This record gives sequence, structure tokens and C-alpha cells, in this order.
Amino acid sequence: MGNPTPVDVQRMRKFLGELDSSALKLDFQEYRDNELAYPSESAVIFVNMTAPNILQIRGQWRGITTDDESFAELTRQVHLCNVQRSGPKAYLLPTQQPMEFGLGAEFNLIVSKGASQEQLVNFYEMALTMIFGFFQDVERAVPQIVTWKESS
Repeated sequence: MGNPTPVDVQRMRKFLGELDSSALKLDFQEYRDNELAYPSESAVIFVNMTAPNILQIRGQWRGITTDDESFAELTRQVHLCNVQRSGPKAYLLPTQQPMEFGLGAEFNLIVSKGASQEQLVNFYEMALTMIFGFFQDVERAVPQIVTWKESS
């Protein structure tokens, strides 16, 4: 296993560009300072390094609740994720509209002592797999708010 080296946005850009697996090689772009983003069909995935010593991989699902039934089911999915899974950490995201909520999920890695290449690969693979897996389960639970597949 390699020695831990500091993790910053430049290292993450290089790391993401050098990934071998086509399933994991995503075209991340600058989103804002110390944050990269990749928009997928069902979510936007962020690689965030704005907090000192923390590497965060976060997903924001595209579904938005617009009624009590979908809100209740989305709330239930967040609860089930947080009590039954080892990750990701799931939460509701309020929108700018009253009584509308989206969904977020994240993993964090403490990198105060840096991270080896192997740690980054394992963290990245695990975070993406589990976030997208959770979002797929949510899509099955609340298909009425999956509107992006209709427009494809």
C-alpha cells in the first residue's frame, strides 16, 4: 500500500482523470472552488474538498416531492437508509418551493493525514456504488417522482 499524500482538488482531478475502469470514469467538471461535479441521468455527483481535512462524495438525486404521499415515502427511504445500511448518510434537501424536497446522500473520508492511492480508489468505488444503489432503490419506491426517464 502506498504512503498517504495530501488530498486537494488538483490531486482529485488527476485521480479522476487516471481511473482505469470505464464504469467509474466519470467526466467531472469544476463546479465551484474545491468542488467538482458530474451530472448523471438520475443525480448530480459532487466531489467536495471545501472542508479542511475531509473528502466528501455527495449525490443529489433529481427527484422532487410535490405531494404528501411522495414526501412520506421519501422520508421513509431516508430513515431506512440511515438505520439499515452502513452508508450512505441520507437526508432530505429543501427546495426553494414550500413543501418540496429533494434527496441527498454522502460519504466522507477524513484525509487530515492524506490518503494513499488505494484508499482513494476504494473510497471512490464504495461511495459511488452505494450512493447510486440507494438512489436506484428510491426510484423503485417512489416511481411517481421519477420524471427524467419520461423525457429521455
